[in-house]
Amino acid sequence: MSANVWSEEVERGLKQEILNTVFYLTDTGIKAPLTEDMVFVRDPEEDLREEQIPCVTITPLYNRFDARRYNPNPVIMSRNDEENLLTMQDSAVPFNLFYQIDFWSRYKEDINLMTSTWLRKHFRQFNLKVVDDGGTERSSNVIVNESLRESDLLKNQKRLFHSIISYVIWVELDDEVGYNVHMVAERNLSAEQKEGGNT
Repeated sequence: MSANVWSEEVERGLKQEILNTVFYLTDTGIKAPLTEDMVFVRDPEEDLREEQIPCVTITPLYNRFDARRYNPNPVIMSRNDEENLLTMQDSAVPFNLFYQIDFWSRYKEDINLMTSTWLRKHFRQFNLKVVDDGGTERSSNVIVNESLRESDLLKNQKRLFHSIISYVIWVELDDEVGYNVHMVAERNLSAEQKEGGNT
């Protein structure tokens, strides 16, 4: 069964983590968690629509192979001594995915609440729950890449509050395909002592 964790798995996990964590102020001033339609993956070239605000967007930036976490040696999964067979599996290929999370709001109170509720548990490093493409729940290490910064702007003559933070997320590509290889059988050789002391 495959056990790949890539963009789709990470984005689902990030969205759920944001929904479980981030709060905003409703029109009546009540603190409430974000709803499904307030968190989405965004194409960086796409314009943010007015009706979507307040919201949190997830933007994929790029990926990079992580040579430090890669072990080129295959893994021994099982051993059959009777048939002298080893079942092997190639090591998972580790990558780092870089993501940006943007917080958007029309009001300063909103952006303050959204960012503070997020940063309470995600200020430096955290474990992200993901489900791999084989359906198994896993945990991906997430590390801050760039700390939270403000990038407020004017849109339609109105100030739009905007804060940005980016992360590097550890993932692995692992199809978990096994294959058999023959192993050298152990042979016990004994030498008999000859007369005269020679072996």
